[in-house]
Order: sequence, then C-alpha cells, then structure tokens
Amino acid sequence: MNKHIRNIEEYDLRNFTHEKLKHELMLKFGEIDEKKSLINFIAFVSQHILGWLIIIYFNNIIVSLATSIYMGFNLVGLFIVFHDAGHRTRSKNIKLNDFQGDIAAGLVGCGISWVLARESHRKHHLDTGKIKDPTALWLPMTVAEYSNANRISQLLYKLKMTNIFFSALEFGSFAKRNIANSLLDIFPKPKKRREFIRTVITGLSISLLEILLAYKIMGFYGLFFIYILPKFLFLSFGPILDRLNHANPEMLFYDNDNWHTDESNMQGTIRVEYHPIINYLINDMNEHSIHHYVPSIPGYNLRKARLYVEEKYPLLFNKQKFSWSYLGQIYSQCHLLESENNPTFISFQESQQILIEKDKLAIT
Repeated sequence: MNKHIRNIEEYDLRNFTHEKLKHELMLKFGEIDEKKSLINFIAFVSQHILGWLIIIYFNNIIVSLATSIYMGFNLVGLFIVFHDAGHRTRSKNIKLNDFQGDIAAGLVGCGISWVLARESHRKHHLDTGKIKDPTALWLPMTVAEYSNANRISQLLYKLKMTNIFFSALEFGSFAKRNIANSLLDIFPKPKKRREFIRTVITGLSISLLEILLAYKIMGFYGLFFIYILPKFLFLSFGPILDRLNHANPEMLFYDNDNWHTDESNMQGTIRVEYHPIINYLINDMNEHSIHHYVPSIPGYNLRKARLYVEEKYPLLFNKQKFSWSYLGQIYSQCHLLESENNPTFISFQESQQILIEKDKLAIT
C-alpha cells in the first residue's frame, strides 16, 4: 500500500499545504449541482422500484435471488444519498436536501434516522485514524481488550471480524456505542429533536408501506425477496465495504498526541477500486479517502476530485484494487490491534502467541 505523504520524496512539496489543496478542490469540485443531485436521487430510487417490478413480473426464485442481491447493493447507494444529506451536499435548498435524505433513509431501513446517523458521523470525521474512533462503523479491539472481554463479547467480535456472513453484527456494536450519546445530543435541541422525529416517522411509514405491499402482492415470498433479503444484504455489504475503506494490514493508527486531522484522514482511509458496475451501484462509496479529506465535496464529484489530486500527487492517497484474495487477507489478518502503544493489525492467532509470551514473562 502507498506510504504517507510525509514519506514521499520524489515530489517538490515545499509549497504544499493541506489548506491550499483543500481550498483548490472546493473551488473546482465543491459547488452543488442541483440537476446532478436530483438525477442521482431519482436514479437510485427508480432502481429500487425496478427491483420490485422484476421480482413481481418474473416470479422466479433464481431471478428473485439475483434481483435481491442487486437491490442490496442499490441500498448501499441509497445509504450514500442520505449520508450526503447529512453532510448537506445534496442541495442548497435545505428542504430538498432533507427530503432526499428522508426518502433514501426510509428505503434503506425500518425507522432509520439519517439525522441520528449524522450526529455520530460528524464525530467520526474528527476521529478517523485514531486508535479509538467510537463513532466509526467498526472499531477494532486491542489484544488486552479482547482478552479481558466476556465470552459472549469475544464470540460475537470474532464472528464479525473473521466471517463476512456475520458482518451485519457490526451494526449492533455501532448502535450500542452511539445511539444513546447521539440522542443525548439531539433531544435538548428543539430543531434537531423535530428533525429526528420527522425522519423516524417517515422511515417507519415507508418501511411499513413496503412490507404491506410486498406481502399483499406476493405473500411471504415477496416479503422475503423484496424486503427482508435486500435489507439483510445491505446490513452485510455496508460493514464489509466500510471495513475495506478503513482496514489494511499496513494501516497506521494514531493516539491523540500524534493525530493530525488531514494526514490521519488520508492515512486512515483507503480507496478500493471495484468493477465499474459495483462502483455505480454503491454510488462511489469507495471514493472514501477524498471524501474524508474534503467532506463538503458532493458525492457525484468525488471521483473527479480524486483524479485531479492523483494527477498532481499520485501517491497522496492509499489505494487498492479489489480482489477476493485481498478481501480474504483483511478477514484473516486484520482482527486486533496489538496494543495502544503499538496499534498495528494482527490476527487472532498472532494475538495468542503474544499472550503466551506475556504469561511466560509473568512466570519468570
């Protein structure tokens, strides 16, 4: 994986500053394009509806399974719509921005509030690359934390860190860490409280409508392939993609004293390149490094902004081409951080060896 900008010697960086580059990027790519934003929103909502129509029309289990997988990826794209609404980059018109966020969040999940997610996500941008980033979707334990955890916590953690089929467990851990704190931030403030209540009501209404329609039209078959399976696949795809955006055997983490906003946001993220069809369906979620670097750039401009940076500084961001072997490497090696003093990824097997050596030292 590419090294940090501080180690790049082949460029003349005497006039380089993060502030200068970010300002340049905002001037070129930071303007909200209402037409592009609306087309993007309509496209992903329409693709969700298309999935419904395909399953209903063909009424075939193979077609339904393939369509559910497609709908699961498309829900990741809709997640990016309400994620961007949280960053206020969908529209200059706040009501239109929030409308897109409300509809997208409603289609993504039962009662999910993008306002609630927004509160914790803003903190994530302030903590990316830190040893402890509690508002991140996934949070690696240190060897000491894992060894001191109870058996159930160890089992659940091991399942989600080693097996992609249990990656949905990550949302449970995330909710446990963040929901209560985010609600405490929201409810004392009347405007945020009203936003939260509105998004929950909208989300529950859309979900209930989808559930009733799917069951009425096709019974449990329709409910499963139109609603349940796509939602489960989204809950699985999301953490896998997010982990690929933030994990690598060579990834560096920083304590509070050595953490720097711009450098840690670059070093703590990776741009993973997928097949163009997947890139489209996940709404360029993989352009994660440039998003963390300048969160105010609209999602539909991130790829152009990243290409612009790469032309000037090809090694500025970490990047990795997706392969199944790379995914296997992440799930077989990136399990725990060795310690807070040495926050590098190790596997569960390597952690056992560390504990054995520690026990030997304690005996002697």
